[in-house]
Amino acid sequence: MLFIGVLNGAAPFLTDLVREITLDTEVDFMRVSSYNGLESSGDVKISLNMKGSIKGRHVIVVEDILETGLTMMQLEKVLRNE
Repeated sequence: MLFIGVLNGAAPFLTDLVREITLDTEVDFMRVSSYNGLESSGDVKISLNMKGSIKGRHVIVVEDILETGLTMMQLEKVLRNE
């Protein structure tokens, strides 16, 4: 099972979560942003991508705050096309 943490906010929770999982796990990170300062720009940018492919794998994405959902919708599209 692959856990993808969206940096930076999800890292502390993801660490605690993976410690409690008894399955074989792998962790990777992405940095995704749709904010310019304190306001959403509406444009999602990936500034750090995963190291490997997720094709054929079970994936859990861990994010810290969901406001508009725009970032997660765009991230889902990226991951589905992986």
